[in-house]
Amino acid sequence: KLEYQFPIYSTQRPGQLRQTEHLRGVFFTDFGMLGLGMEDFGPPRLTAGVGLRVRVPLFELPIQLDFAWPILDQNTDEAQQVFFRLQRF
Repeated sequence: KLEYQFPIYSTQRPGQLRQTEHLRGVFFTDFGMLGLGMEDFGPPRLTAGVGLRVRVPLFELPIQLDFAWPILDQNTDEAQQVFFRLQRF
């Protein structure tokens, strides 16, 4: 996975020198070859996407929202396009 993140919105809390990020944007791409074993490589798959990383200040809860679309895929692939995850960034 190749990912580029960039700040969108941050604030400085009273008494702190450091900015606290609340919203980040991300561009990403995923590349891989799927197979049933280590010796079995299938055709390559490639996806690209955009996303947001949101930190809820009250709970310090990080939320990750991504939207991706396939560039190289196979007819048998399941196409999942929206991802939601609670994760640190």
